[in-house]
Amino acid sequence: MRLSGKSKIYGLLIYLIVFVLFSFRIQASTMKMEDPRVLLISSYSPIKEEGNRMITSFITHLRGNADVAVSVEYMDSEASPTFEDWAGWMLQLFEAYKQQPEMVVLLGNEAWSAYRATCPESWRDTPVVLGCMKGIFIDFEHLPTLKMFGMETMKPTKESFGDFKVTGYAFRDFLLDNFKLIKKLNPRIRHVAFCYDNRYNISFFEEYLNSLCDQVDSLDLCYLDGGKLSTQQLLDSISQMDDSYALLSGGWYTDAVQYPHAHSMLHNELPHQTSMSIFQSLDQGKTNMNFIGGYYISGEEMGKDLASLAHSVLTKGISGSPEFQYTPSRPRYYINYPTFMEASLKLSSLPEGTIFYNKTPSLWEQHSLEIILLVCLIILMIVIFYGILMYRKRKEDAYKTANLKMMELLSRMPDMATIFDAELNIVDIVNPQEHTLRGKDVKKMIGRNLREIREEYSKYEDMMDSIIGNVRTTIETGEVKVFNYEYGKGDSLTYTKARVVPFGKKYVICFTHDVTPHVIAEREILRLKTFLQSIIDNLPVGLFIKDVGNEFRYLFYNNKVSEFYGEHFSVLLGKNDFEENDPKAAQYREEDLDVLKKDGPISYNRVFYDEESGLPVRWGITTKTRLEDQEGNLYIVSTIVDTTELHENERELKESKMKLDFTLKAAQIISWEYNVDARSFYSPDSTIFEGTVISLEDYLSFVHPDDRILLSRGLEELAGGKIPVMDIQIRTIAPVLGNRWFGMHAVPYGQDGDGRISKLIGLRSDITDLKMTDELIRLRDKAEEANRLKSAFLANMSHEIRTPLNAIVGFSNLIAMAEEKEEIEEYVKIVETNNELLLQLINDILDLSKIEAGQLDFNYTDVDLPELFSNLYQVYKSRVKEGVDLICRLPSPEYVIHSEKNRLTQVVSNFLSNACKYTSEGSITMGYEKQGDTLRFFVTDTGKGIAGENVPHVFERFAKFDSFVQGTGLGLSICESIVQSLGGEIGAESELGKGSTFWFTIPQQPESL
Repeated sequence: MRLSGKSKIYGLLIYLIVFVLFSFRIQASTMKMEDPRVLLISSYSPIKEEGNRMITSFITHLRGNADVAVSVEYMDSEASPTFEDWAGWMLQLFEAYKQQPEMVVLLGNEAWSAYRATCPESWRDTPVVLGCMKGIFIDFEHLPTLKMFGMETMKPTKESFGDFKVTGYAFRDFLLDNFKLIKKLNPRIRHVAFCYDNRYNISFFEEYLNSLCDQVDSLDLCYLDGGKLSTQQLLDSISQMDDSYALLSGGWYTDAVQYPHAHSMLHNELPHQTSMSIFQSLDQGKTNMNFIGGYYISGEEMGKDLASLAHSVLTKGISGSPEFQYTPSRPRYYINYPTFMEASLKLSSLPEGTIFYNKTPSLWEQHSLEIILLVCLIILMIVIFYGILMYRKRKEDAYKTANLKMMELLSRMPDMATIFDAELNIVDIVNPQEHTLRGKDVKKMIGRNLREIREEYSKYEDMMDSIIGNVRTTIETGEVKVFNYEYGKGDSLTYTKARVVPFGKKYVICFTHDVTPHVIAEREILRLKTFLQSIIDNLPVGLFIKDVGNEFRYLFYNNKVSEFYGEHFSVLLGKNDFEENDPKAAQYREEDLDVLKKDGPISYNRVFYDEESGLPVRWGITTKTRLEDQEGNLYIVSTIVDTTELHENERELKESKMKLDFTLKAAQIISWEYNVDARSFYSPDSTIFEGTVISLEDYLSFVHPDDRILLSRGLEELAGGKIPVMDIQIRTIAPVLGNRWFGMHAVPYGQDGDGRISKLIGLRSDITDLKMTDELIRLRDKAEEANRLKSAFLANMSHEIRTPLNAIVGFSNLIAMAEEKEEIEEYVKIVETNNELLLQLINDILDLSKIEAGQLDFNYTDVDLPELFSNLYQVYKSRVKEGVDLICRLPSPEYVIHSEKNRLTQVVSNFLSNACKYTSEGSITMGYEKQGDTLRFFVTDTGKGIAGENVPHVFERFAKFDSFVQGTGLGLSICESIVQSLGGEIGAESELGKGSTFWFTIPQQPESL
């Protein structure tokens, strides 16, 4: 921090007075303590800190209240404006800080958003102090999906705290006050150009600014949005402004193209573009002469407030500290005096209490009293200094002589020696070594202070605090201090052992020695030892060692030993089996002696019995081996494998096998194997052939001739991998059993060296009774269905025949009685219609009978399809209802096929007849088209359509969905049978209220030659 001239003179005067009045130092005794660690994370770049110096103020005032170690990290959200970059940076920060701080200070909404989203569980109880925050919170993690329509829709920052321990101070933007200040200083201003980088594209911010600007008479807003403008575009816009504009800055640290030096470029180029000065709505520093000033809370004040709050949290905790609120310091009017005067503005227009900065007072005005005192003291010092000069000279000569001897002694030592005075200044460095200096020039290091060096090594504050603390303790107490410290990261990390000893009354010597190789070796040994111990403890078998030379006492064991014996084995360490009164001690000793006689391992079974029932409950195998080390010492190394689960599995396997054999026999199921290479069957319980092994040819001799190919093909396909499972039913003709039905089920079982299937395993079950039962049920159901259909057919035919006959008889009588010609013609038409209906019914019944008997005639000839559809068009164009168009759609080229013309005509006619019945308006379209190797015939209408649940039933017999329309319900069923006989398919598509499409396909048979 740069001191003012007045502060320097005051310091010099105090030093001279102390020097004159006291010829010795007063040492303040200090207690060695570990300073609290505070981690400060700034959302912004160091450029912004150079301006408002908030962090500097915070650290200065915090350390003024207590000894606190503060680490500062800059997230630099302007350079990387995406939340993913912040979160990644924050995760790296957590990884880097292995030692958790006692408090975290976060400056800016961006750092708080990233911290709360990525904070590890171990940090969540760490107190958090927020600074440089707004009263409202922007959730940058979900910013793309947030719906923010105005300041009132933003949630307060307090609602973002969740379960974190958080307090802090927020600040307000005094934009309206700055608008009024601009208008007051220069009433001619009509426009305020507000430049703000708006790095997060907050859409409603311009509307908010306009609402503030409207509160000032004759003042309009020109919003220069950094989310839309580059820095060059901003400068171009400013250069076009006349004297009616004033420029107000809300911070320009990035722009639309995310230029990292936007702030520097703006202020470097601005004087070349315009003579306007910039007002600032927040503290952006006092060194930039482009700024004229503004109304805001200074960064120093906010840093001071935040330091006070942080000290309260460190001493009283979060619960004993103030809650999150606006910072206590009040805003003030800050004016850059040289820039203000250059702008030709009136000092009288400034509000009372305005603070000027960069105003240079005269030396006499600032230091009149100090100058007088200084002259007097200089005269006094000349008189006193000469008196003590000679005394000090004699002392210095004696010291130099002794120092030369000491330097010669130190230069012969292998360690680097650094001499410090009482003020922690480096007096001399003897035997300089690279591991400590790290490339620093020895000459430049001499004379420097440890505290000054600590600022350069901010990343290694722990190291510097350790050195400073031990050196200071030796200076104050004369105690010899020995300590270790480490420096660097990764491969460049070095470990140093230091020893601080007194040297005379005013100096101390710090001897440093590089112990990196020793530390690395020790850590590697510890790592290997820990790794080996972990391996032994986690072995799947128990392991223990006996020392033969120490009367077979137990030397080591692992966790599995305790688990096997069901008790903590540590009670045996240092003892043998006899000392523990083990009933089997003699047996174990005899085993150990036998092992010593053998070169190889020996295994012993272990069985443990329940004390109450006397039944075995646990089994194991102990393997003992003799081990002899290089010095000839003998040990018994034993492993224990718990085989209890293996015994239980064997017992369960025997029980399961017995149950399976019983089940298979009860169900008349026989297992069998088939050897693919030998083409032979094996069955332990065969009931078809003598013996247990039989060839495939002999086996097939017992199979019904019609099923032999089925069995052979199934075995071949299963062995060839074409099917995963064989599941077939065959008949046998074995003399022993007679004609029986068997189900044959098989799967692949084994493979040879080439990966080919070599064995099949399967089951054979007798399903004769099941087949007979299924056949009887099928015949019964078929008979019942035939009886039901017969009754339904007779009932329906009785109704369908009676209806047209009644009409014919009735209207025939009416013809005889009628006198008018028109009436007679109408009755005749009705009689003819019912005659056609009755004839169609009889034809349908005859066709149905032929279909049932399989005697439906098909006479194949060459069929000219265009001619067929032309004839149908002529027949049905007069049958369609009034207002309905009949359309015939035929492909090109025309087709002549070899098929059954009458049956094709019958099917299409049935489709057209139904379409005419149900279509009252729109159109009926008939035609055909080629689809691959088939021809598709269709009739589409715009009639009433069919409900979706009825479409699957349209081709069933007697299916009628409208009782008011004449018809038997047999036509479509007959059409289906005809199409199937022609080798085709038939179908229908319909939607209720929109119409239907009936279609069928037949193979395209070319005409005969």
